[in-house]
Amino acid sequence: MPRAAGRPFGAAMGQQDPRKHPSDTTESHSEEHLFTVKSGGIAGYLSSLGSTDSYVNITAKTDCFVGLLPIAALQRIIERRPIILLTLAKRLLSLLSPLVLHIDAALDWLQLGAGEVLYQEGDKSTDFYVVINGRLRSLHEKDGGVEVLQEYGQNDSIGELDVITGVNRSDTVHTIRDTELVRIPAALFDAISTKHPATTIHFLRLIATRVRNAMGSKGGASKTNPNAADKDVNLKTVCVLGANRNVPVAQFAGKLKNSLEELGASTSYLDQGTVMRHLGRHAFARIGKLKIAGWLADQEQHYRTVLYVADTPPSSQWTLTCIRQADLVLIVGMGDDPALGEYEKLLLATKTTARKELIILHDERAVVPGSTRPWLRNRPWIHAHHHVELPGVMTPHKAAPTLHDAAAVAAFKHLRERVETRIKKYRGLRPLTRPRRPAHMNDFARIARRLCGRQIGLVLGGGGARGISHIGMLQALEEEGVPIDSIGGCSIGSFVGGLYARETDLLETTGRTKQFAGRMGSVLRLLSDFTYPFVAYTTGHEFSESPFPLSSLPPRLYFCFKGESR
Repeated sequence: MPRAAGRPFGAAMGQQDPRKHPSDTTESHSEEHLFTVKSGGIAGYLSSLGSTDSYVNITAKTDCFVGLLPIAALQRIIERRPIILLTLAKRLLSLLSPLVLHIDAALDWLQLGAGEVLYQEGDKSTDFYVVINGRLRSLHEKDGGVEVLQEYGQNDSIGELDVITGVNRSDTVHTIRDTELVRIPAALFDAISTKHPATTIHFLRLIATRVRNAMGSKGGASKTNPNAADKDVNLKTVCVLGANRNVPVAQFAGKLKNSLEELGASTSYLDQGTVMRHLGRHAFARIGKLKIAGWLADQEQHYRTVLYVADTPPSSQWTLTCIRQADLVLIVGMGDDPALGEYEKLLLATKTTARKELIILHDERAVVPGSTRPWLRNRPWIHAHHHVELPGVMTPHKAAPTLHDAAAVAAFKHLRERVETRIKKYRGLRPLTRPRRPAHMNDFARIARRLCGRQIGLVLGGGGARGISHIGMLQALEEEGVPIDSIGGCSIGSFVGGLYARETDLLETTGRTKQFAGRMGSVLRLLSDFTYPFVAYTTGHEFSESPFPLSSLPPRLYFCFKGESR
């Protein structure tokens, strides 16, 4: 007896359950009876013919004997007797309702390449679309510039508001990568709404939710690039691309996959070897183009995130496939040379409009002040950057000048050993290396939360000396296992937040804050810093002349602002 698995049949066919709130992630165990398979009947039509997962659960109502035909055996039989496929298709059509047949006849399937325009602003609204796989971006021309409104991913609907309200297109939508869509004509929607009013209610709820979200983020609209947080949600495919051939992209992608799965996001790791094992050595030839496209689409259907690891030379077909299939391109770099690599030049040559973010690898949890600026100066097309600690990575350094004075080198080594011995003596033989962070607080977990849209931010308030209490709050969050992906603050909160973002360690943050508090507690320094109280009582000179400036970019996302007394 087939039953819908944990949801009504309408939800199983792709419609949302009207009884379930979109934000509710709990699974319902209720089942709805669909039909009964009697003696001589055949079950599993749809999943067998379409090579998809079953939408229903089939349970035995009474004791019975069931014959099982594996899908591989069915395919061999169909290859020898193609007439069997026609017989099964007719049997399936006899079981489907007229509504489903009507919808199937009226739908139109579209395939668009990367960069193609779906519709332009001002066009007549005659139909709307549903994304099967791929990614699209909505643009609007405003004040001589281009404003990014939204990005659409798998299962998102496009253009339904214009169709229902009967107005011309209010935006321009183009594809970011190769995309497959379903076109639903307005006449079909009107016919379904007449026979099934619940469909209209569902779309009205969907439109109301989008309008509410648009009004909430209207003030933070981003121009010229999709850099706002609400523009890059529902990221499905991620390309891991090294800046050059020396970057360990496989090691980075493996750790990122583990972090994603620890968050509960099922992840598919795809490199050239994995694809060729599944599709054969002709997977990237012209005869295998359709086969690999279908297989990659299945990967997107079965996994929350698909990692495309570009582990082949730039001229390889697999590298081009990784770039063209990506919703997000993670460019991984390391070392002291910020020049554009061969893979990055290929990325720019493809003219992909996918979001691009830079990953800079470090062997230790430290960033040299000013070292990030050359990387960003050479890459103005980067939307964001992240510093990631990868222990054991061998970062190439610029060759140091050769020293010919062997005596000077030996004397310097001897002096260094003496200094290290004295430091160990006064530190009580404690190790000089920082302790490793827990798995959920390392940099890979931070990148994984960013890909899943589950980042955690913290804003610290001001209040002068009372702001030192932020240290205790940060300690409480760490003890509870709450990671912090971005941090900011006002006044003293910006100072504590900047230290925590720069040091990424609560112990060092506490020590430097204590040192700063002792420096600012000096009465002589306070008296020398007084000024006319137009904005504040002090100039802030002593605050700015801190022995540990925050001028360098911290490895953690950080922002600050000042407060003025009126």
